[in-house]
Amino acid sequence: MKVLVVEDNVSNQRLLETIVERNGWKVITAETGMAAYSKYIEQNPDIILLDISIPDMDGYEVTKKIREYELNRGQLSCPKIPIIAVSGHTSDEYFARALDAGVNECLPKPIDMKKLVSSIKNLTAKVK
Repeated sequence: MKVLVVEDNVSNQRLLETIVERNGWKVITAETGMAAYSKYIEQNPDIILLDISIPDMDGYEVTKKIREYELNRGQLSCPKIPIIAVSGHTSDEYFARALDAGVNECLPKPIDMKKLVSSIKNLTAKVK
């Protein structure tokens, strides 16, 4: 399984990479919104872990752009790529906005490793 980790903070990125690798999954990384969208198109990941506050295009915009791309490709009846928003912004407002943009789940930072792994497994099991 390929996991696209979108995080501009090096420490947070390394933590997410470690969690992903310990579970035997391949890591693809991006530090900006535009890089995340490009890697989504080019690398065809199975799931995306997406920080909300990233440079040049925030997580909300990235999610909307991915969902628009899926819609334009006729993926209405196909499962959409699961997206987990990870954010230091833990208010209901931020998470509601992320869900409205099209993410599947929101997890607050600091990341609960067990919860993250469980969420990844649950969301990717629905797709496969």
